[in-house]
Order: sequence, then C-alpha cells, then structure tokens
Amino acid sequence: MIINKKHTLFSAKNQPCCKHCLHSKVSASRISIICKYKGLVSADFSCGRFVYDPLKRSPNRLPPMPGEDFSAEDFDLNDIESDDKTYDV
Repeated sequence: MIINKKHTLFSAKNQPCCKHCLHSKVSASRISIICKYKGLVSADFSCGRFVYDPLKRSPNRLPPMPGEDFSAEDFDLNDIESDDKTYDV
C-alpha cells in the first residue's frame, strides 16, 4: 500500500509554504523568508524542495476557559456533604 505523505501532513488549511520549510529562515524584516535554494521569497511561496519542519509552526492560541471567575470555595473539598454510601472500586 502506498501512502501519500503530503496527504497525511496537510489538509486544506495547511498548505506547504516556505515559512514551515526546513530550508528557510525568517529575514530581518520578518515579512520575507530566506530560502537556502531560492533566496528571498514571500512567506506563502512553495517550491519543489519543500520539506516540512513541524518546529517552525506556531500553534493557535487556546480559547479562554468559560467561567474564569472561580473562587477558592469552588475548589474546597471539605464542604462536600458526605453520603453514607460506600463505593467499591
């Protein structure tokens, strides 16, 4: 069975581009990318020598947790009413 590696690494949202390539570095202006083979290119450019480097991808920020207004009483375990039920594990 032949597996297409590009198909497993990328989806419609994650297309190959030089800002995630192993052969690229960010330029001083942080707008362009310096490619080892092509020279100065735009960040969304891609060539045939593209090799994905997962360490160059910056993760999306997580959404804020709902209800961040917790108090210490919300986490106090001493206020739990004890039931006389016993649970076997």
